[in-house]
Amino acid sequence: MKLPKKQPQVAVLDIGSGKLSVMVGKKTEDSFIVIAQSESRYGGFIDDQWLEADNLFECVSKTIKRAQRSYGKKIREIYVGVPGSFTSVAACEASVSFRYKKKFDKFDLLEIFNKANIYKDNIGFRAINRSPIYYLLNDETKTMDPIGKVGTKLTGLISYTYADVNYLNKMAKILKEIGITKTEFVSNCLAESWFLFDAKMRDNYIILIDVGYICTNIMLIYGDGIVFLKSFAIGSGHISADLCEMLNMDYKSAEELISKINLNLEFDIEDTYKLSKGLSVNAEKANNIVKARIEDIADYLNRCMQLCPYVIDSNTPVYLTGGGLTYIKGGAQCLSVMLDKTVKTAISNNPLTNNPQHSTAYGLMDIAFKQKNN
Repeated sequence: MKLPKKQPQVAVLDIGSGKLSVMVGKKTEDSFIVIAQSESRYGGFIDDQWLEADNLFECVSKTIKRAQRSYGKKIREIYVGVPGSFTSVAACEASVSFRYKKKFDKFDLLEIFNKANIYKDNIGFRAINRSPIYYLLNDETKTMDPIGKVGTKLTGLISYTYADVNYLNKMAKILKEIGITKTEFVSNCLAESWFLFDAKMRDNYIILIDVGYICTNIMLIYGDGIVFLKSFAIGSGHISADLCEMLNMDYKSAEELISKINLNLEFDIEDTYKLSKGLSVNAEKANNIVKARIEDIADYLNRCMQLCPYVIDSNTPVYLTGGGLTYIKGGAQCLSVMLDKTVKTAISNNPLTNNPQHSTAYGLMDIAFKQKNN
């Protein structure tokens, strides 16, 4: 792979509900490659509450230090993802009007963005990302690039992503103590939506479901932004816990069992999954336990979509990402049945970054390089 002469490099910190990931990437001619990486399991969070808040500094510190050793350099600047559980999305229309026709310019767009920022005075949340969904000209023509076009009125539907200030302050403090001199916060959900779907696909609604270890996000993507986002505290960790409880096994064995589960297969009553240490588990019973929890996730997803203020066509594509269900054989197909919708696994066009477990981290890196180029 041919690299450009100048090779920008960025570091990202992906904070999942059960795992921390630090990646350092180098820009290539048409994408990027990961040149250093470190991961750590940690207590995670439920909704907007840390489960082991006192250990967060140590976990972040050791994960970054391991990445630095692999990188061979000190990380001074880092892009930090804000999970869906710590964010809120608001899509709002705003307009500018003039008495006479004029060419719209960047100052008109800035005024629209400012008017659409309806929660700018909320002290509990801070805007971290803003994205146009579309602009409307006088004749109601939609466009994504109104600059230079002529009219007397310009309307924009703008999506703002707001982050919990407590989250921002806590992470900024931790990173400053570690020695990070510059921190940029980016919405996890927005980053992975840009990374997984190109602009043409986003010309129409897309539903993206990210099932993680403890938390699941469901979002409605349109244009360059997210118009609807909901999170709830159920993920693959609950599947492991169910297996522990129902099959009377330890957590490590439950996670090993999940790696062997195949929901695409029909089993006879005597069929088993073979585990290490001579353990065997009835395959039909194990599959039914996993299916029951996926049905629970589907029920919550349906409840979330009932809260969506937008009319969703039955043909709207539904995609799955995250490490919660994508690595379970037949997980996406099972969710399809439960939701009565075709659910496809979202796949990156780059085979080097085609891993749903890291779609958020890759998305953060992709958006970081875009910002560096501007």
